[in-house]
Amino acid sequence: MFATLIEAVSSRLDDWIVIASIRTFDLRNGRRYRSAMAGAPPDPHHADPMLASVRHFLVPRLAETDLRNLSGASSTLADLFAAAPPPLLVLLHNIFNLSLAAQLLSDGASPASFGAIRSQSGLIDAYEDERLSSTLMQQAAARTVGEMAARGALAIRKVLVAHASLDAVIQSGVLAEAGDLVSFTHHVLFDHVAGRFFLEWDIPTRLIVQVSGDSSRALMLAPALRFSVERLWRGDAPGRPASWALICTIFAAPNIDPVVANVALRTAVENVETSADIDGLVARIASDPAAAGLATMLARLSRFVGIEIDTAGSVGPDHALAWATLAAASIAQADRALSDPARFLLHALFDKADFSDPALLAVFGTAARALLTFAWASDPPMPSTVTNAIRFTGLSFASDPAASQTLLDRILREPHFSAHADQEATWLAEQILPIARSKPDFAGEIYRTLFTQQITDDGTSWLGGAPSRIMPLSSNRRQDYQHCRWHLGGALRDFLSISVTHATRALIDATLGKRLSDGFAEGDSIVVAFPNGTSFALADRDYGMEAWDEPDEDRPVQDDDMVAHFVSFLRAADLDDYRAAVLAAASERSSGTVWSRILGVGAERETDIRVMLWPYATHPELLRHSDTLRDAVRLIAAAYPDRDLSSRQAFEEQALAFDTFEDEYERAHWRRTLSRVLGLVPDVLIATDGMRNLRTELEAGEGLEDNTPLSSFKVSWGEHTGYYREMLTREGADLENGPEGAVLAASDALHALVGGTPSASDVPALAQLWADTIALVGQLDTHGDDLHDRIIRSAWGHVSNAVERLAESPAYQPGDDGLPSLDVLMALLDRLSASVFPEVKETQA
Repeated sequence: MFATLIEAVSSRLDDWIVIASIRTFDLRNGRRYRSAMAGAPPDPHHADPMLASVRHFLVPRLAETDLRNLSGASSTLADLFAAAPPPLLVLLHNIFNLSLAAQLLSDGASPASFGAIRSQSGLIDAYEDERLSSTLMQQAAARTVGEMAARGALAIRKVLVAHASLDAVIQSGVLAEAGDLVSFTHHVLFDHVAGRFFLEWDIPTRLIVQVSGDSSRALMLAPALRFSVERLWRGDAPGRPASWALICTIFAAPNIDPVVANVALRTAVENVETSADIDGLVARIASDPAAAGLATMLARLSRFVGIEIDTAGSVGPDHALAWATLAAASIAQADRALSDPARFLLHALFDKADFSDPALLAVFGTAARALLTFAWASDPPMPSTVTNAIRFTGLSFASDPAASQTLLDRILREPHFSAHADQEATWLAEQILPIARSKPDFAGEIYRTLFTQQITDDGTSWLGGAPSRIMPLSSNRRQDYQHCRWHLGGALRDFLSISVTHATRALIDATLGKRLSDGFAEGDSIVVAFPNGTSFALADRDYGMEAWDEPDEDRPVQDDDMVAHFVSFLRAADLDDYRAAVLAAASERSSGTVWSRILGVGAERETDIRVMLWPYATHPELLRHSDTLRDAVRLIAAAYPDRDLSSRQAFEEQALAFDTFEDEYERAHWRRTLSRVLGLVPDVLIATDGMRNLRTELEAGEGLEDNTPLSSFKVSWGEHTGYYREMLTREGADLENGPEGAVLAASDALHALVGGTPSASDVPALAQLWADTIALVGQLDTHGDDLHDRIIRSAWGHVSNAVERLAESPAYQPGDDGLPSLDVLMALLDRLSASVFPEVKETQA
């Protein structure tokens, strides 16, 4: 009736505003009410997040200041608030609950008597026990509920309630009369009386009959069912077998309204405290996984758990263990219908649970691995479940490192890699740190593989798995795959704090692998060998055009810049960690990019680190390699004051011995390397006469070099003309003396004049354009053999543009006022058509 009235007024009376008071439950579950009040809430601070598209104002609960004011007004309430346990104190912020407590206090109850109350149902029980003090009064109240439910009305005629104790219930204050009608004094009292005395919650089959029927009856009794389930739950045996049996029976029934089923299930979810509370449900799943309605019930349960966790923002260890246990029990059946609830439960825990709890980690890991195994084996495929299960397995890697590695290693191997890496590698990379904490060597293998192997397919992939009908967003397999490297790059900083050795090796493998996958040739490696028998192969060549330690202000460091993370680590590392990074880099196949940072940062660090790096910096191969030369020189120069005389003598004698190179290029290159060293090392620190003589010789010939980057580039803003002239000069043109400068100036002037003479110009402007054109042609005819090809090509281009501008102008009249005749103009066009410019590009057959 009220829904119809609201709809009619809203649609037919334009100048009327409807303001209706309704309980939250009815608005959340009443589609007609939500549709009638569609719109945005007027005040977001007083809005229910589940009703974002409904115009409503949420009446807030009492605040702490309200309770303090009440305490000041009533010493009895002050005693109640002081004695109330925390759960009861939360309840008393609801004004209806507070009114019940106040009435009980008025009836003579002591504040201490409230100590056992933990729920609203318990509070109403105490109220009803006081007001409905006999079985006959309870029967009369139940009979009233039955008549109301039968008629779908919350106010009925008193004569319809055929019970002698009806008047006593009215006198108790539970019911109120208005003439011939009777109703409950509050809707919550109706719900609670219905749940306690009317619904047969102890006999599921009879309860099903009571709550079956049309939607209006279901909506009327659904809140009462919440109290019934709570009552059954409180008195149930360990594992709550009767409660779960009731809920499973409700979901198996064919004619139960979804609102009723959801209320029963959500009440159970809200009452789960430990994994023991779901033992009854776990047993039912194990005994009959194909039971009617079970999959639907578990699917909805998992969503309610997700809502509960999201609303709270966290999940306690007992709750988390309970839901992980349920997920494990569900996926253990290897049933597709039960796999989705398991996936959703694990997802709800993924971001919010504390996995430092070993019990939770173990159960979550078991469920995650079972889910991934099942999803990979499923036909048809389950790609969304696979990607989720990869994340879950990676997060819980420590629960069983061996089993987890065996599963996840499949992602890296062919033929699975080529078929699925674009979908799966990113999620494996996302969980690299939990993996690294348990198996840093496997984490290193992930870096090596994902930076070495590549997906080259540019075929379209759709975000979300399929094209959206609203806003289809697409990518391609290659781009999807490369996102995994972003995760790995960002994680290297933390990986270094887990294992310096494996993280450094991961960086080297990633650096070398990425270059290959980006299309650079592998190139030759050089062997860096030491007298103690150790050696490593130095590969790589950094194609950066500037020094790595000179940051680019126009390009800030990216989150996934692994090399930058490595530099930050080296700058803060203690001697032991620095040594671990060096030893990792000085093994197997290494990278010049990494070694340049090791040496360069070492030059900035304290004496102990420079001493440790001295044998590497002074090694001839590191001094010759283009990636490491500059930083090795920096390290040598920084360490020279700390080295004793014998160490400096040994280095200088070794360095001077290389002056005997037979190859002239090698000899010159080594000489330039030594000139860099001598340019930084003070003369007073040189230990040998031979090196001192070389310094004197280089200094006399201005051969001491600055230790600048081997290559660099500079970007600047300026006129194109200036750059063009500079280029011509480098290519041999003489712009200062001779005709080339004059022709270039005339050519540039004609170009500027064409730009300033639009086709709509008058005859005098066109005549000036023609005169300058003929003058430039004359210069080309006079000096053509002495001009640079670029000047000739550019000049004839400007002539062509000038002729085009003249011919297209409406003011052009052949032969008038300084303008060319058609014959003269055609003759020049013939010359232009016969020109070799623009040159024909060579094409390959």
